[in-house]
Amino acid sequence: MSVRQFTIGMLLALIAVGPARAADLADRPYTKPPAMVEPAFSWSGFYIGGHAGAGFLRNAAAAVDPADGLTATHFGMNLTNGFFPRSYSANGSGFMGGAQLGYNWQTRNYVYGLETDFSIPSAKAHQEIDTAVPGLAPSVGTFDTKILWFGTTRARLGVLVDPRLLACATGGVAYGSVRRQFSFGFPIVGPIEQTFADHTNMDWGWTAGTGIEWAVADHVTIRGEYQFVRLQGNSSPTNSAAGFCNFSPALACNFNVNGQSIDNHSITIGINYMFGR
Repeated sequence: MSVRQFTIGMLLALIAVGPARAADLADRPYTKPPAMVEPAFSWSGFYIGGHAGAGFLRNAAAAVDPADGLTATHFGMNLTNGFFPRSYSANGSGFMGGAQLGYNWQTRNYVYGLETDFSIPSAKAHQEIDTAVPGLAPSVGTFDTKILWFGTTRARLGVLVDPRLLACATGGVAYGSVRRQFSFGFPIVGPIEQTFADHTNMDWGWTAGTGIEWAVADHVTIRGEYQFVRLQGNSSPTNSAAGFCNFSPALACNFNVNGQSIDNHSITIGINYMFGR
Protein backbone atom coordinates (compact mmCIF):
# COMPACT_ATOMS: atom_id res chain seq x y z
CA MET A 1 0.00 0.00 0.00
CA SER A 2 1.32 3.39 -0.93
CA VAL A 3 1.62 6.31 1.49
CA ARG A 4 -1.02 8.17 -0.48
CA GLN A 5 -3.53 5.34 -0.15
CA PHE A 6 -2.80 5.05 3.65
CA THR A 7 -3.36 8.77 4.22
CA ILE A 8 -6.67 8.77 2.29
CA GLY A 9 -7.84 5.75 4.32
CA MET A 10 -7.10 7.46 7.67
CA LEU A 11 -8.97 10.63 6.66
CA LEU A 12 -12.03 8.58 5.67
CA ALA A 13 -11.94 6.76 9.04
CA LEU A 14 -11.77 10.03 11.01
CA ILE A 15 -14.69 11.44 9.04
CA ALA A 16 -16.73 8.35 9.87
CA VAL A 17 -15.87 8.36 13.60
CA GLY A 18 -16.29 12.15 14.19
CA PRO A 19 -20.12 12.34 14.16
CA ALA A 20 -20.39 9.28 16.41
CA ARG A 21 -17.95 10.83 18.93
CA ALA A 22 -19.83 14.13 18.89
CA ALA A 23 -23.14 12.33 19.46
CA ASP A 24 -21.61 10.45 22.40
CA LEU A 25 -20.43 13.71 24.04
CA ALA A 26 -23.86 15.29 23.51
CA ASP A 27 -25.50 12.44 25.42
CA ARG A 28 -23.32 13.01 28.54
CA PRO A 29 -24.80 15.30 31.28
CA TYR A 30 -23.06 18.66 31.77
CA THR A 31 -21.19 18.97 35.05
CA LYS A 32 -20.59 22.54 36.35
CA PRO A 33 -17.10 23.16 37.73
CA PRO A 34 -17.08 23.42 41.55
CA ALA A 35 -17.58 26.99 42.85
CA MET A 36 -14.79 28.73 44.71
CA VAL A 37 -15.70 28.66 48.44
CA GLU A 38 -14.54 31.59 50.57
CA PRO A 39 -12.75 30.30 53.68
CA ALA A 40 -14.60 30.91 56.97
CA PHE A 41 -13.43 33.96 58.96
CA SER A 42 -11.30 33.14 62.00
CA TRP A 43 -11.63 35.31 65.12
CA SER A 44 -8.58 33.83 66.86
CA GLY A 45 -5.55 36.03 67.48
CA PHE A 46 -4.33 39.37 68.83
CA TYR A 47 -6.04 42.66 68.03
CA ILE A 48 -5.63 46.36 68.84
CA GLY A 49 -7.97 49.28 68.24
CA GLY A 50 -9.72 52.40 69.46
CA HIS A 51 -13.18 53.51 70.57
CA ALA A 52 -15.19 56.70 71.00
CA GLY A 53 -18.69 57.60 72.16
CA ALA A 54 -20.73 59.05 75.00
CA GLY A 55 -20.27 58.64 78.76
CA PHE A 56 -22.89 59.24 81.45
CA LEU A 57 -21.92 59.73 85.12
CA ARG A 58 -24.65 58.73 87.55
CA ASN A 59 -25.03 58.49 91.34
CA ALA A 60 -21.79 60.32 92.14
CA ALA A 61 -22.64 60.48 95.83
CA ALA A 62 -20.91 61.94 98.88
CA ALA A 63 -21.69 62.54 102.53
CA VAL A 64 -20.13 65.52 104.31
CA ASP A 65 -19.64 65.26 108.10
CA PRO A 66 -17.64 67.20 110.71
CA ALA A 67 -14.18 65.76 111.19
CA ASP A 68 -13.69 67.02 114.76
CA GLY A 69 -15.65 68.07 117.83
CA LEU A 70 -15.00 71.81 117.44
CA THR A 71 -16.50 71.85 113.93
CA ALA A 72 -19.51 69.83 115.08
CA THR A 73 -20.05 72.19 118.04
CA HIS A 74 -19.71 75.30 115.88
CA PHE A 75 -22.36 74.20 113.40
CA GLY A 76 -24.57 72.76 116.12
CA MET A 77 -28.21 72.42 115.12
CA ASN A 78 -27.49 73.81 111.65
CA LEU A 79 -26.31 70.36 110.67
CA THR A 80 -29.63 68.92 111.81
CA ASN A 81 -32.04 71.53 110.46
CA GLY A 82 -30.57 71.54 106.96
CA PHE A 83 -28.67 74.83 107.02
CA PHE A 84 -25.55 72.93 106.11
CA PRO A 85 -26.20 70.37 103.28
CA ARG A 86 -24.63 67.03 104.08
CA SER A 87 -25.64 64.57 101.33
CA TYR A 88 -24.95 64.96 97.59
CA SER A 89 -25.67 62.89 94.47
CA ALA A 90 -24.42 64.44 91.23
CA ASN A 91 -24.87 63.49 87.56
CA GLY A 92 -23.22 64.51 84.29
CA SER A 93 -22.53 63.44 80.70
CA GLY A 94 -19.97 64.02 77.98
CA PHE A 95 -17.70 62.58 75.31
CA MET A 96 -15.21 59.77 75.89
CA GLY A 97 -12.56 57.97 73.87
CA GLY A 98 -9.74 55.51 74.27
CA ALA A 99 -7.94 52.38 73.08
CA GLN A 100 -8.15 48.62 73.61
CA LEU A 101 -6.16 45.47 72.94
CA GLY A 102 -6.90 41.80 73.44
CA TYR A 103 -6.72 38.20 72.30
CA ASN A 104 -9.49 35.88 71.05
CA TRP A 105 -9.81 32.10 70.88
CA GLN A 106 -12.44 30.52 68.63
CA THR A 107 -14.01 27.09 69.13
CA ARG A 108 -16.58 26.35 66.42
CA ASN A 109 -19.30 29.00 66.87
CA TYR A 110 -17.98 30.34 70.19
CA VAL A 111 -15.39 33.06 70.73
CA TYR A 112 -13.83 33.80 74.09
CA GLY A 113 -10.94 36.03 75.08
CA LEU A 114 -9.36 38.69 77.26
CA GLU A 115 -9.34 42.45 76.70
CA THR A 116 -7.94 45.50 78.47
CA ASP A 117 -8.83 49.09 77.65
CA PHE A 118 -8.08 52.68 78.67
CA SER A 119 -10.57 55.59 78.39
CA ILE A 120 -10.58 59.33 79.04
CA PRO A 121 -14.08 60.78 79.66
CA SER A 122 -15.00 64.45 79.61
CA ALA A 123 -18.15 64.11 81.76
CA LYS A 124 -18.27 66.02 85.05
CA ALA A 125 -20.95 65.39 87.68
CA HIS A 126 -22.10 68.60 89.39
CA GLN A 127 -24.66 69.43 92.07
CA GLU A 128 -25.50 72.60 94.01
CA ILE A 129 -27.71 72.64 97.09
CA ASP A 130 -29.12 76.00 98.22
CA THR A 131 -30.45 76.32 101.75
CA ALA A 132 -32.41 79.14 103.35
CA VAL A 133 -32.91 78.77 107.08
CA PRO A 134 -35.07 81.52 108.68
CA GLY A 135 -32.90 84.04 110.49
CA LEU A 136 -29.69 82.83 108.85
CA ALA A 137 -27.85 83.79 105.67
CA PRO A 138 -28.62 81.51 102.69
CA SER A 139 -25.83 79.07 101.94
CA VAL A 140 -24.73 77.09 98.89
CA GLY A 141 -23.03 73.70 98.97
CA THR A 142 -21.39 72.48 95.75
CA PHE A 143 -20.13 68.99 94.99
CA ASP A 144 -18.24 68.07 91.80
CA THR A 145 -16.91 64.70 90.68
CA LYS A 146 -14.91 63.82 87.58
CA ILE A 147 -13.32 60.57 86.43
CA LEU A 148 -10.01 61.76 85.02
CA TRP A 149 -9.34 58.38 83.37
CA PHE A 150 -10.31 54.76 83.85
CA GLY A 151 -9.37 51.33 82.58
CA THR A 152 -10.80 47.81 82.64
CA THR A 153 -9.49 44.26 82.29
CA ARG A 154 -12.24 41.90 81.17
CA ALA A 155 -13.13 38.43 79.98
CA ARG A 156 -15.23 38.20 76.80
CA LEU A 157 -17.58 35.42 75.71
CA GLY A 158 -19.46 35.50 72.43
CA VAL A 159 -21.43 33.46 69.94
CA LEU A 160 -21.29 33.80 66.16
CA VAL A 161 -24.55 34.92 64.56
CA ASP A 162 -22.80 34.16 61.27
CA PRO A 163 -19.07 33.63 60.53
CA ARG A 164 -18.45 37.39 60.45
CA LEU A 165 -20.91 38.68 63.07
CA LEU A 166 -20.21 38.19 66.79
CA ALA A 167 -22.54 38.94 69.72
CA CYS A 168 -20.77 38.95 73.06
CA ALA A 169 -20.90 39.77 76.77
CA THR A 170 -18.01 40.99 78.92
CA GLY A 171 -17.11 41.58 82.55
CA GLY A 172 -14.16 42.11 84.88
CA VAL A 173 -12.34 44.63 87.06
CA ALA A 174 -12.25 48.42 86.69
CA TYR A 175 -9.96 51.11 88.07
CA GLY A 176 -9.61 54.85 87.63
CA SER A 177 -8.52 58.24 88.92
CA VAL A 178 -11.43 60.19 90.47
CA ARG A 179 -11.38 63.85 91.51
CA ARG A 180 -13.87 65.07 94.13
CA GLN A 181 -14.38 68.72 95.06
CA PHE A 182 -16.57 70.19 97.79
CA SER A 183 -17.27 73.90 98.40
CA PHE A 184 -19.50 75.84 100.76
CA GLY A 185 -20.32 79.53 101.10
CA PHE A 186 -22.76 82.39 101.74
CA PRO A 187 -23.29 84.16 98.39
CA ILE A 188 -25.68 86.81 99.78
CA VAL A 189 -23.02 88.35 101.99
CA GLY A 190 -20.19 88.31 99.49
CA PRO A 191 -17.81 86.01 97.66
CA ILE A 192 -16.69 84.00 100.67
CA GLU A 193 -17.22 80.53 99.25
CA GLN A 194 -14.60 78.19 100.63
CA THR A 195 -13.25 75.12 98.86
CA PHE A 196 -13.18 72.64 101.68
CA ALA A 197 -11.97 69.65 99.67
CA ASP A 198 -10.16 68.95 96.40
CA HIS A 199 -8.83 65.42 96.33
CA THR A 200 -7.86 62.96 93.61
CA ASN A 201 -7.80 59.25 94.45
CA MET A 202 -7.36 55.92 92.69
CA ASP A 203 -10.62 53.97 92.94
CA TRP A 204 -11.28 50.31 92.11
CA GLY A 205 -14.46 48.54 91.10
CA TRP A 206 -16.04 46.27 88.51
CA THR A 207 -17.45 46.42 84.98
CA ALA A 208 -19.90 44.55 82.75
CA GLY A 209 -21.21 45.08 79.24
CA THR A 210 -22.45 43.70 75.96
CA GLY A 211 -22.00 44.39 72.27
CA ILE A 212 -21.80 43.19 68.68
CA GLU A 213 -18.76 43.04 66.40
CA TRP A 214 -18.63 42.69 62.62
CA ALA A 215 -15.65 41.58 60.54
CA VAL A 216 -15.69 43.98 57.60
CA ALA A 217 -12.36 42.78 56.15
CA ASP A 218 -9.77 40.07 56.75
CA HIS A 219 -7.93 42.20 59.33
CA VAL A 220 -10.56 44.75 60.39
CA THR A 221 -13.62 44.56 62.66
CA ILE A 222 -16.00 47.25 63.87
CA ARG A 223 -18.06 47.07 67.06
CA GLY A 224 -20.83 48.74 69.02
CA GLU A 225 -20.66 48.30 72.78
CA TYR A 226 -22.40 49.27 76.01
CA GLN A 227 -20.28 49.16 79.16
CA PHE A 228 -21.13 49.81 82.82
CA VAL A 229 -18.36 50.75 85.26
CA ARG A 230 -18.77 51.18 89.02
CA LEU A 231 -15.87 52.64 90.98
CA GLN A 232 -15.96 52.42 94.76
CA GLY A 233 -15.51 55.57 96.84
CA ASN A 234 -13.18 56.69 99.59
CA SER A 235 -13.10 59.20 102.44
CA SER A 236 -10.95 62.34 102.34
CA PRO A 237 -10.51 65.03 105.02
CA THR A 238 -10.93 68.66 104.05
CA ASN A 239 -8.36 71.43 104.30
CA SER A 240 -10.15 74.59 105.33
CA ALA A 241 -8.53 77.96 105.96
CA ALA A 242 -8.43 79.02 109.60
CA GLY A 243 -11.05 81.60 110.47
CA PHE A 244 -13.69 80.56 107.97
CA CYS A 245 -16.01 79.15 110.61
CA ASN A 246 -15.27 81.71 113.26
CA PHE A 247 -13.02 84.76 113.13
CA SER A 248 -12.68 85.37 116.85
CA PRO A 249 -11.22 83.12 117.92
CA ALA A 250 -10.00 81.78 114.58
CA LEU A 251 -11.48 78.35 113.92
CA ALA A 252 -10.91 76.17 110.89
CA CYS A 253 -13.81 74.00 109.78
CA ASN A 254 -12.73 70.42 109.24
CA PHE A 255 -14.95 67.93 107.45
CA ASN A 256 -14.73 64.43 106.06
CA VAL A 257 -15.97 64.14 102.48
CA ASN A 258 -17.07 60.52 102.23
CA GLY A 259 -17.04 59.92 98.50
CA GLN A 260 -19.25 56.95 97.72
CA SER A 261 -19.42 54.83 94.56
CA ILE A 262 -19.70 56.45 91.13
CA ASP A 263 -21.29 54.85 88.05
CA ASN A 264 -20.25 55.43 84.45
CA HIS A 265 -22.43 54.23 81.56
CA SER A 266 -20.84 54.35 78.12
CA ILE A 267 -22.05 53.70 74.58
CA THR A 268 -19.18 53.50 72.11
CA ILE A 269 -18.25 52.54 68.56
CA GLY A 270 -14.87 50.89 68.07
CA ILE A 271 -12.56 49.56 65.37
CA ASN A 272 -9.97 46.77 65.71
CA TYR A 273 -7.07 45.54 63.62
CA MET A 274 -6.45 41.78 63.86
CA PHE A 275 -2.92 40.37 63.52
CA GLY A 276 -1.68 37.08 62.14
CA ARG A 277 -4.38 36.46 59.54
